[in-house]
Amino acid sequence: MKYAFINGIILDGTRNMKPRYHQAILTYDDRIESITDENSSSFQDYEVINLHGNYIMPGLINMSSSFGFDGKSRTSRLLSLPEFMKVNKIKKIYKKELLKQLYSGVTTVLSMGSYQNMDSVMNSYIDKELMDGPRVIAANQPIGFKESYLSDLCMMVSNDEEAGDAVSQAYINKNDVVSIMATDDIFHHHQMPGSLLSSIISEAHRLSLKTAVYASNQEMMKTALKCHADYLYMGISPDVETIDLFKQSNTVLISGLSPLINDYLLDADKTRLNKEDRHKAKTILQGAISCLEACMLEEIPVGIGSGIGFYVTHYDFWRELIHFKNFCHISNKFALYCATYNNAKLLGLGSVTGSLSSGKYADMIVTRENPLDRLEALKDPVMTISKGRVYKDITINKNIQIEKALDRIIDKL
Repeated sequence: MKYAFINGIILDGTRNMKPRYHQAILTYDDRIESITDENSSSFQDYEVINLHGNYIMPGLINMSSSFGFDGKSRTSRLLSLPEFMKVNKIKKIYKKELLKQLYSGVTTVLSMGSYQNMDSVMNSYIDKELMDGPRVIAANQPIGFKESYLSDLCMMVSNDEEAGDAVSQAYINKNDVVSIMATDDIFHHHQMPGSLLSSIISEAHRLSLKTAVYASNQEMMKTALKCHADYLYMGISPDVETIDLFKQSNTVLISGLSPLINDYLLDADKTRLNKEDRHKAKTILQGAISCLEACMLEEIPVGIGSGIGFYVTHYDFWRELIHFKNFCHISNKFALYCATYNNAKLLGLGSVTGSLSSGKYADMIVTRENPLDRLEALKDPVMTISKGRVYKDITINKNIQIEKALDRIIDKL
């Protein structure tokens, strides 16, 4: 299919992007064919889509999410399902949540983990046009350690042999990334032995698989950096050694502030956290912000993801951009660049998506307002284009209670 997107204002996703007027974006099948002057081009071979002065930009790239979580509870919905009905039910859940991401403007998403090989299964369906959804960077089932409370979600390992088997299974499952839960969440205190984490990362790299490590304490964060993990989720208050390790390893810090902000600032009757746990959330949030600020200052690569947590939905990635902007004291332009072209480059996809230029995938979103003026413009896209497929008149069934509570948080900040 050939489309000509005309009468739009182009934001190309590059670091110094400026609104571009009177230009048309021509697409052929899944790629951008060219960006040309509207007034000197003929579109007779194209289906013309008039954008009526709206803004068109690259699709958003979310560097941390998991489709078994919907934000309404702290646990995955997968845990409550009996085995005999899990696979079909999980497919329905994943299709629904992936569609929410797509309709909200996310055209690429890095998974933090799924049930068995469900990320790869969903990606295969999307590639074959059997279902709609964003491009999924598959992590499939995470690797954890046997003392963890996450045992029902992870491939649990306790020694090097089991670690090798788990990584081999990830390879068989066609993982793009091996997700490693090196610690429990912030409310639990178990952690993986450092030697075991090292074995998993080494074996994954031997098989040319990237690694993404969740570590909620200083010790495991440093171990992950020493082992040259490719991605590190969240981060803790860094010391001089930590910053040096980041520079030596070239590990990407993936910022996901929304779960921590929600735990700390949402009303206690919603989070059901006691005073001690709310204090933990505040402390970890301050540490994550400190790590993020230090990495930005030292020009250590930083990606943006929405993360997993209470009241973190699959249609509110725009909120993470606002948190990122506010706590890092950056411009709307830089936040938008980080969530598009920069995230693409950090995932190794900068040559095929993340910005608007000839030859790249036609991954785009259209908004009524200019997100360079207000990032809230990303809240309700008019249109999403994913690999050349156009989605118009899109609606998302949002949870009004969650939206009102999260709006109050943004007002507070």
